[in-house]
Amino acid sequence: MTGRVPNTDHPANFLHWVDPVSPEQPIYPAPALALLDTPAGEFRHFINHEGTPALGRDLRFEFGGHGVQLRVSLLYVQDGQLLTNTVPGSGFWFLPGGTVALNEDSRAAARREFREETGGEVASLRLVGISEGFDRAGRRQQLGLCYRVEAARPLPRHAYPVQDCSELELGWVPLPEVDARPVHPLGLGRMLAAGPGEVVHDVWESSES
Repeated sequence: MTGRVPNTDHPANFLHWVDPVSPEQPIYPAPALALLDTPAGEFRHFINHEGTPALGRDLRFEFGGHGVQLRVSLLYVQDGQLLTNTVPGSGFWFLPGGTVALNEDSRAAARREFREETGGEVASLRLVGISEGFDRAGRRQQLGLCYRVEAARPLPRHAYPVQDCSELELGWVPLPEVDARPVHPLGLGRMLAAGPGEVVHDVWESSES
């Protein structure tokens, strides 16, 4: 196929072929060109910033009667145990994290949420999972970006209140029990085992009716 071809779902735009390394034809966004040589089966994650706008409201909104949320989830392992949030006595565990804000990239949101919830600081982050969750009965949909966290300093080994929500408690789940309890979002065992350049993609449905 040569020449310009109308975009079928937006006729004002055209598809056409260019040399990706030609200085006469800049490609936007420029960092995306680094993805062209990504080996098969490997995942690369880049964030492109232009300007530094102030943070806006959380990316949690209603659309057509459905609740939609963009969330970061934090996987932090210490002494063979996974850090989780829970309402004491509820029997329900989920990953620390929270909603990404408008004008905030997901890595910055992950650092912020770790600090706000645990009181600790992040030393490094790696995207290891994408989780799509659907609660049909509750008319909710969530897209979660799951980050493996290395902390600057170890956290307390005992359970303690979430720093920005005293109704929740931070606690530890032994790694062999993560999928058995289970801890939400589902599929964490595979995400915890993800190697460098690997990202696990899971889609889950709420079992509640």
